[in-house]
Amino acid sequence: MKSRFIVKAIVVGMVLGVALGGVLHSQLDAAGAKEISTYLNMITDVFLRLIKMVIAPLVLATLVTGVASMSGSGSIGRVGFKAISWFLIASLVSLGIGLVLANLLQPGTGLNLTVDPNQAVNTGLSAGSLSLPVFLSHVFPRSIIEAMGSNEVLQIVIFSLFFGSALAFVKGTGKSLIVDVLEELANVMFKVTDYVMYVAPFAVFAAIASTVTVHGLGMVMTFGKMVAQFFLGIALLWLLISLAGYLALGQRMKPLLSLMREPLLIAFSTASSEAAYPKTIAALEKFGAN
Repeated sequence: MKSRFIVKAIVVGMVLGVALGGVLHSQLDAAGAKEISTYLNMITDVFLRLIKMVIAPLVLATLVTGVASMSGSGSIGRVGFKAISWFLIASLVSLGIGLVLANLLQPGTGLNLTVDPNQAVNTGLSAGSLSLPVFLSHVFPRSIIEAMGSNEVLQIVIFSLFFGSALAFVKGTGKSLIVDVLEELANVMFKVTDYVMYVAPFAVFAAIASTVTVHGLGMVMTFGKMVAQFFLGIALLWLLISLAGYLALGQRMKPLLSLMREPLLIAFSTASSEAAYPKTIAALEKFGAN
């Protein structure tokens, strides 16, 4: 019931954001629109910061307890190998679909966005070449505190696997106070995530209102075509993933898709995989418990 309410509120926020952005764009000049857009983006930035605040402790708690609950190193290795294999195959399929659709549909054609040649533009992308030392430095953490502070999820996953494996060996078949504490931490962070998700409709409203305020309602249709093409690629990918999951899980695939509905809707509505990450973990934990 709560998840349905949040999803409905997100949809309402999208509609209201378009309406407010259209009104502000028609009433303000370019300088005023950019200033208002800056204030609106503050709400979205707060939401994304809250999401990032939740991710590190939630990933650490859930992965360590999950690995520690396995019977032995053999099961851990099998699960890890299957997870990595699935991730690599899904990534390759996703890249293939993206390359085919990008060449066929030419997304972004007609946007006619110009960049001031006298103004430096930061794309947020690293221009350095990828090498093995750079790759390893991003995979293996120097400090778990540093990894959690910078939200390096892959580094947190690596530490959690080592820590969970060692914890499983130390505790043997008995109980462990550390596992109990981490399970309680995971439950608390799931509740914190629920609180944070109440901010999602306001963040979506602010993000859309900010964009429409600067670019106008005409950009809604133009961006809409590009987003529709993106959703087409996502739909094709999920169709293939669902078919593969059905072959592997059989009828259990249906309850898994039902549990994944909320994180998927949140990811699409907020355009942020980080926003959906905590809910994805919760869905997988619930599916594994069943």
